[in-house]
Amino acid sequence: MLRGFKGKAIVLAGAGVIGGGAMAYQAYDLKMHYTVVDAKIMSVKTECFIKSGKEKIVTKGTSNLAYMDCEIAPLVARQEGMDESAVHERVTVTYDYRSPVDDRMHSGQYSRTGNTKDLIKGRVIRVHAHNTLPDVSRTTKANFFVEDTGT
Repeated sequence: MLRGFKGKAIVLAGAGVIGGGAMAYQAYDLKMHYTVVDAKIMSVKTECFIKSGKEKIVTKGTSNLAYMDCEIAPLVARQEGMDESAVHERVTVTYDYRSPVDDRMHSGQYSRTGNTKDLIKGRVIRVHAHNTLPDVSRTTKANFFVEDTGT
C-alpha cells in the first residue's frame, strides 16, 4: 500500500502519464485516419443540468444527470437546496459536412458544456472527417496535441 507524499506523487505521476498517453494516441489517430473539414451547424439544443461538487440532480432511479429546460433549472436548484450557480448548460450540436471519402453530405453530432455561446445555427465550424468511413466524424476539445474543433 502506498503511504504518504511519495505514494501520492507516484499515483499522480501515473495518472499524468496515462492521460498524456491517451491524448497522444487520440492525436495520432486523428492525424492518420481523419481530415479536418468545414461543417455547418444545423441545430443547437440547449439543456441545463444541476451539479455542485459531489451533489447533483439525477434522473429518478438512475445516477445519470437530469437534463431540463434552462428556464426551470434555477427553480429546481433552489427547491433542492442548491444555489443557482449549480446550474450548468449543455448544448447538443448537429452539423453537416462533406465527406472526403465520397464527396457527399453527412451529419454528425456532439455535446459540450462550458462556453457555448458561439455555437449558433448556420455557423461554420471545423470537424475531423474519417478518411475511409464517409459517415464518421469527430470533434476535439482540450487535447494539447491537436487543435480544438467543433468550436
